[in-house]
Amino acid sequence: MLPASPDTAAARAAVALMNDVSDAALAHHVWRTWYFGHHLIAEHLADADLEVGFIAAMLHDLGLTDRFDSDVPFEQAGADAATDTLTRQGWSQDRIGLAAAAIRQHLDVASAEARPEIALVHLGAAADVIGLRVDEIPGDLIEEVLSSHPRRGFVDMVLPALQRQVERKPDSAIAGLFAAVDFGALMTACPLGDR
Repeated sequence: MLPASPDTAAARAAVALMNDVSDAALAHHVWRTWYFGHHLIAEHLADADLEVGFIAAMLHDLGLTDRFDSDVPFEQAGADAATDTLTRQGWSQDRIGLAAAAIRQHLDVASAEARPEIALVHLGAAADVIGLRVDEIPGDLIEEVLSSHPRRGFVDMVLPALQRQVERKPDSAIAGLFAAVDFGALMTACPLGDR
């Protein structure tokens, strides 16, 4: 059974914003990020602010959308958009800062050892994008997630978007990842497949 998402005004606003600006492939990805990340931080759930983790998962790729893409790295653009959204929701600066950090740091491998909200977004996104630690996720959970939020067309949509980020922003974290490894090959070889 999939974990419930927080049912708060801020969580609903985040989902509405994400749905408004994202295509289906990206929308399904952020949901898979939430579910996979939630499982991968299971031993730390008691210490996590799951509303922060959920909202950060929902908004972590806003910087890849036409509405929020800018001249800054996409993870920073997403963090900025989340900050604006959560400020309007009346959140405290501490919680806003944590959500923004989770988004801003989701490409940083050190984030796996960070606060659980940050680790949730990093690990969930990495599991979905390149298959990192999917062997730690039960097969029935993977099947349930993919049934609700399929990966069909994900690589074909996201890989070109990331490549455009690399070309336009050569000093960004994603450009560094592309320079360090064949990120496209890792995405294509993800054991979750295109289903």
